[in-house]
Amino acid sequence: MEENGSGRPRPLLPRPPHLRGITRPQGLSGARPPDTITVNSQRTDAVTDPQIVCPNCHTEIKLTESLAAPLIAETRRKFDQQLTAKEEDFGRREALLKQAREEIAKAREAVDEQVAAKLKAERANIAEAEAKRARLAVADELSTRD
Repeated sequence: MEENGSGRPRPLLPRPPHLRGITRPQGLSGARPPDTITVNSQRTDAVTDPQIVCPNCHTEIKLTESLAAPLIAETRRKFDQQLTAKEEDFGRREALLKQAREEIAKAREAVDEQVAAKLKAERANIAEAEAKRARLAVADELSTRD
């Protein structure tokens, strides 16, 4: 271990290999060491500027704003059309669901009314049958007393 200027020991590590596109910091003189790799400005332009390839001649064409604007506008128009179509489709589906819910609610009300009417009729039938049975029982009891 070596000692750096602060008095703390510094481990001895191998220096990392130079990486492509990365330069060492320059000293006060501004002179670059001979092993410094300079960054190619074309390389960074290729990363930031989108390119398209011609399907016929396979030439790479940089897309500047003036070239890309019609493509972007066309793409935006297509997406807006798709969005509008989806929204209309969702609106139709929502209307169908609302209509189905209303029909189900009406059907439930109709079933509830039918059940209530049948229940009322059955209660009336049961009350009439019980009244007849009670009259017969009273008549039977009166006939046995006599």
